[in-house]
Amino acid sequence: MPSTAFVASKDGKPMRKILLLVIIAGIVACCLFPPWVSIKALPSSNIKATYPEGYGPLWSPPSPDGPSYRTRVAVSVDAQRLSIQIGLLAFIGMCVTGWRYIWQANKKTATDERS
Repeated sequence: MPSTAFVASKDGKPMRKILLLVIIAGIVACCLFPPWVSIKALPSSNIKATYPEGYGPLWSPPSPDGPSYRTRVAVSVDAQRLSIQIGLLAFIGMCVTGWRYIWQANKKTATDERS
């Protein structure tokens, strides 16, 4: 017999808890494996150029002295991309939760109209 832990009740509370846990797990994963960017100082001017370095674990960032076709000065977390990812996860969670409320309200209204 299947477990009833993942079955939504009439008010949908177990599904909202599961959705919240999935969103939180996604945000934690984004923070543990953030996007990295390398910063290169151009010698001819005071301009600093940034290059994406991909994703990697927070505890083991790419080395600025590592093999590369360009000379890297520093490596840091790309805060813009990370904030966009976290914002998108939160937005998706709110949309799905809002959709569930609208769907349940429409279902209840349709049931009330039939009565």
